[in-house]
Amino acid sequence: MFKIYKGLLSSYFSAMFSLNENNHPYATRHANDFHITAHRTPSVKNTIRIAGPVLWNSLDGKLRSSNSIHRFKRNIEMYCWLNSFTVYA
Repeated sequence: MFKIYKGLLSSYFSAMFSLNENNHPYATRHANDFHITAHRTPSVKNTIRIAGPVLWNSLDGKLRSSNSIHRFKRNIEMYCWLNSFTVYA
């Protein structure tokens, strides 16, 4: 999703996804999130077309704004590592 968001993949993949700002004319808080297409069956929610935007939209804005794929991967690793240790009271 990072490469699609940054326009680094071919138009075939880019055509599969769109931002919310391209689907309606008014500005919203989620204008820079990927649009999640409607789906009727549970099996469709596991496809890249649905799961990719859901996962990308759930990431922190700081992670999504990485400048390079290398930096993005490092930030994701650090994020996952830091959030894997939870303290239960």
